[in-house]
Amino acid sequence: MSSHHIIGRRRAELLESGIDDAGLRRAVRRGETTRLARGIYAPSTGAAPTASARATGILEAVTADGSHAASHRTAAELLQLPLSSESARLLNMSPRSLEISEPLEVATTDGRKAIRRPGILLGHRAQIAQERLTRVGEIVTTDHSRTWADLAALLTVEELVVLADQLIRIPRPRFETRREPLCTPEQLAAAIEERSPGRGVARARRAWKLSRIGADSPPETHLRLALGRAQLPEPEVNSWICDADGRPLLQPDLLFRQWRVAVQYEGQNHSDPRQVESDVARAELMELLGWDEVRLTRRHMVDGWAPGIDKVRRALLQNGWRP
Repeated sequence: MSSHHIIGRRRAELLESGIDDAGLRRAVRRGETTRLARGIYAPSTGAAPTASARATGILEAVTADGSHAASHRTAAELLQLPLSSESARLLNMSPRSLEISEPLEVATTDGRKAIRRPGILLGHRAQIAQERLTRVGEIVTTDHSRTWADLAALLTVEELVVLADQLIRIPRPRFETRREPLCTPEQLAAAIEERSPGRGVARARRAWKLSRIGADSPPETHLRLALGRAQLPEPEVNSWICDADGRPLLQPDLLFRQWRVAVQYEGQNHSDPRQVESDVARAELMELLGWDEVRLTRRHMVDGWAPGIDKVRRALLQNGWRP
């Protein structure tokens, strides 16, 4: 959000504080007050507000009394949801944008008529439980679980699974400061039921059933789903391979324990010399433990992961799996 912060207030709130319409108009003419949108005002900062400051002020004003919350795409931007590039494309968003874009999407929390300002505010009529709301600064917004459920109206089942996997995954302390998942599978399920009936609910239910805790990246989820479509056995996700004494040794992306096949998706970071050394050591240990390691890269993703599926299938067949 912009550092040029302004606090927005609705006309009704200003009237209750003792300012009448005539006084409001005079304040605007004198440059003491800025009109952000119809019925929404903010104290003037001496310069025209930036687009981000204007959006922030409008959202603060609209959500101040708890009857509305930022939702859908706007909530996704405020929460900085871990969107894949394809999800961002479907939502017409930049996956790394820190700006709030108009029209701003807001939903009622109590079922009342949705607020709308053409080109500025896109309203949704909804009933939203308090536990599905959170705050970003002074803006009330739907939380991660409810925002995911709302986006089901816009995303495909596969992209919903990818996003769900990122929301429920356990953070890795070595690489990030966060210690808890962004939400739990139970919270996602509750958000689906809260939206039912509604557009996209059937997709959300299907995606929830396909989500799994453990995937570290969208490609890992896409690979797992592609293996499922190819009718291969369901793999464990980021489970540990242990020694005879139960000590954890290796944690591949996907593993087929019954057939001792481990699958590793190696992204761009695996070209780093230190990572290459680590990967070679991992492969040597895997072989020593009697596991077959299948290493996949971006070139195995083409045609819906067809080359990757063939490579995994061959390893499974060689280790005794039969369709």
